Amino acid sequence: MFTFDHSMSPPPGSCEGPELLAERTAEVLAANRFLDSVIEHIPTPVYVKDAAQLCYVRINRAGEALVGLSREQMIGKSAYDLFEKDAADVFVAHDRQVLAGGTVEDTPEHQFSFCNKVEGRRLRIRKVAVFGEGGEPTHILGIVEDVTEEKKLEKEILSLNSVLNARAEDLEASHKSLEIFTCAATHDLRSPLSVIGGYAGLLEKNYASRLDEKGLRYLSVIRARINGMAKLIDDLLAFSRLGRREVNKVSVDMHGLARQVIEEMLQLHPEGKKPTIELGLLPPVQADAELLRQVWVNLLSNAVKYSSHVASPLIEVSGRMEGAEAVYSVRDNGAGFSMEHYDKLFEMFQRLHTDEEFEGTGVGLPIAHRVVTRHGGRVWADGKVGLGAVFHFALPV
Repeated sequence: MFTFDHSMSPPPGSCEGPELLAERTAEVLAANRFLDSVIEHIPTPVYVKDAAQLCYVRINRAGEALVGLSREQMIGKSAYDLFEKDAADVFVAHDRQVLAGGTVEDTPEHQFSFCNKVEGRRLRIRKVAVFGEGGEPTHILGIVEDVTEEKKLEKEILSLNSVLNARAEDLEASHKSLEIFTCAATHDLRSPLSVIGGYAGLLEKNYASRLDEKGLRYLSVIRARINGMAKLIDDLLAFSRLGRREVNKVSVDMHGLARQVIEEMLQLHPEGKKPTIELGLLPPVQADAELLRQVWVNLLSNAVKYSSHVASPLIEVSGRMEGAEAVYSVRDNGAGFSMEHYDKLFEMFQRLHTDEEFEGTGVGLPIAHRVVTRHGGRVWADGKVGLGAVFHFALPV
């Protein structure tokens, strides 16, 4: 047991009586019991050795659990009585270093094997020399940190990082191969498509007068499919390049960017068929302006396209701040969609309407989704068949 200095006891010849002496003694005993309880219940192993023989004179419960021996088996014993020689040599050499220096010392992290433990433990030990009244070290206080599990986790993390790095390299190589393939494929697709388009043009130019109504309709379908295929090739190439393009964030005037896209879009529509587009105030954001421009083009084009069959197409563009996000919305009063098919909305080539209803490639929304997520944002939508749809995207600020 640790004991406090009894300097509080009355000196010889003092006028203090036996009752006061008993009271002071009870206070010291209570303080010692409290100190014993604190040390005993500390979850970290703590021990005390005498400086003369380097034998254990005290160890707490956590220390017993670590070593696997009871305090009765350890008290009065040296490290050589309890541990393997290699471990004992490390303990004793460091004990002597602490006593010679008289300072707080940390034992270098070391792997120790205990007599009744199958698995060794990796320990860090902080040792402090305890001095007596004469200024000489009388004991060594040791505080042990078992870092075995921590080291296992570090090893696992390093292993996982190695696996992730290898997979990242494989993914990078796959992306490069995919981009090369996409470029080659789009080039190979464009060549025959160009030839077909050329012959279709010649057929229309030189033989249109000889074709009946059905023949002209067939020719119109061919031209439409060629245009659709060309658009699909362009979209595929754009989607492929998005994965490798760096996101260069600058301060973006979202209101001005959306207004510019709207103005350019309206110029492509005949005067009598222009949709009404209402633009609210949009908060600025730090982002890649060129990539975000594509998001606005895709979302607004969709809104214009899917509201083109209603008598008075109306598109509302709005923005707001919500916590640490800037949220933007594009709402239309067009065809809408069923929420039952929501999971297909942002997938490549998944379309919720037929080509007869609305032309498209099924790549526009995935491109918008990819751009926003690469900015650390999110995209979502809501719609009802025949009642329009609203698409939202949020970007961190």
